[in-house]
Amino acid sequence: MEPSKTILPKELGEMLVEAKMITEEQLQHVKKLQARDGDKIERILLQERLITPQQLAFFNSLQLRVPFVNLKKEGVRPNAVALVPEQLARKYSVIPIDVTDGTLVVAMEDPRDIEAIEEMAVATRKRIEPVLSTSQDIQEMIDLNYRAGGEIEEQLSQIPTRYQRARVAEMRVSAEAIAQAPVVRAIDLLIKQAVRDRASDIHVEPQEDRLRIRYRIDGILHEVMSLPLGVHPPLISRVKIMAGLNIA
Repeated sequence: MEPSKTILPKELGEMLVEAKMITEEQLQHVKKLQARDGDKIERILLQERLITPQQLAFFNSLQLRVPFVNLKKEGVRPNAVALVPEQLARKYSVIPIDVTDGTLVVAMEDPRDIEAIEEMAVATRKRIEPVLSTSQDIQEMIDLNYRAGGEIEEQLSQIPTRYQRARVAEMRVSAEAIAQAPVVRAIDLLIKQAVRDRASDIHVEPQEDRLRIRYRIDGILHEVMSLPLGVHPPLISRVKIMAGLNIA
């Protein structure tokens, strides 16, 4: 009986040649640059503009047998983002996207980065399930979910605690309260971030236990942050003031 043979995954360059994405001559040129500069083949392929970041991510997904996630379509869950510190996300170019039971799903540019996976596992005390996405999409999600979300939550934390404790149905918001800088700043940040992300509209949606913020980008609604339900009345009243509506 013959011993079983282990089928090794094909190299990225070989896969690209077989898929007719690049020629054999182009692959040899890339390998020469790699031998000379010691750089990763992925980086060289992008620098030489032989493939796009999306194509690279797709073929890396096939090679590594790791799922590819389109972050612009799938979005991220705020409770997942809250588990990983911003410093760690930026250090390894990762963005947590979902958490179920004891598993944290994390989008990574390089799912082979064992150091990043181990450090996130220690920081979150959860099993890390890596998925693959493009570097650009990961960076955009990091900027969106950490910078904007953190600043907005910081401003909202300065709103008097009666807004946090009062039931939404019973709350009355005065014009004097709405003039507070934290509310004004929070709305300003929401709008500025929406402009940066080329969103066509902003959805402020009260749920049973939280306030969901969604941006419509390229016709698709993306959840960008989750806020305490108690901040809904002052936020909406501020928008009404900006629109010249009666807040009584």
